[in-house]
Amino acid sequence: MKKLLFSSLFLFGSLVSQAQHEYTIEGKVEGVKDGTLVSLFLLDGNVGSTVAMDTIQNGTFFFKRNAGEDGLDKLSLMCTRNDDFPSMSLEIYATPNARIKVTGTNTLIHTWTVDSPVKEQIEYNRFIEDSHDLWDEYQRLSIKARSLRSAPEAERKALRAKEDSISALISKREMKLMQELPVSNIWMDRLYKLSMSVKYNPNFSYKDETLALYNRMNEAQKTSITGQEIAVNLFPPTVVKEGDKMADTELFDLDGKIHHLTDFNGKYILLDFWSSGCGPCIMALPEMKEIQEQYKERLTIISLSSDTKSR
Repeated sequence: MKKLLFSSLFLFGSLVSQAQHEYTIEGKVEGVKDGTLVSLFLLDGNVGSTVAMDTIQNGTFFFKRNAGEDGLDKLSLMCTRNDDFPSMSLEIYATPNARIKVTGTNTLIHTWTVDSPVKEQIEYNRFIEDSHDLWDEYQRLSIKARSLRSAPEAERKALRAKEDSISALISKREMKLMQELPVSNIWMDRLYKLSMSVKYNPNFSYKDETLALYNRMNEAQKTSITGQEIAVNLFPPTVVKEGDKMADTELFDLDGKIHHLTDFNGKYILLDFWSSGCGPCIMALPEMKEIQEQYKERLTIISLSSDTKSR
């Protein structure tokens, strides 16, 4: 009897603990066809994994999950299998016990309303609302782009030019808002996206403004993972050229031990950059193993993963 009572109490305690970590996402949307599949992705670093799916019926969908160990889940809601939707997502932040409500009146998912008590969501919503009209226009172009996959290149190029123009206006508004807001994790996420434009878009007009925003961060923020990623985009490291001395740094294995590329002097080195969220990377693993076996006397393959520790 005592064992049964103890087991019952243990089970009850486990259920209570689980319930305390749960959050729910309840959706009520209009203008969306019944049967539309909606997917919920959990974002971890640069990798997103599908954690739940639901089918919209009578304009409703529902998700219930336990929050991760750090107490904050960054999620992405998508309807990728429907040409009525843009190739974009709705960003959601969730914490234990949060009751999150999603509403919308069309298929422009990126600007659906997220009503949530989560601090990060409230901060994120400010950026979306500040450029709501532009984001809606951008999404309409994204939907149009789906129908132009087989159109002449000139037509698709003209559409991309419109998208770039709207994107630049959004960046301008975001930078103005960021000048007024305190630096936070959400703020730094927006700066990271701006820094990507500085690095990869030769026509980006706001490099100086982006640098000024970077200088608002304190040292702790600059040395965080996101801060370092921003710095690499804004201040690209020198690229090693053929004949130069090999670049090196501290590399950690799964046991936390430190390695250096110079440990393999005298051998040919193949650097394999990969992620568990990269399908082609996973598919290439058998081929990598075959190459390693074939040239094991001369070649060392060093695999560098961009995954976070939790993966």
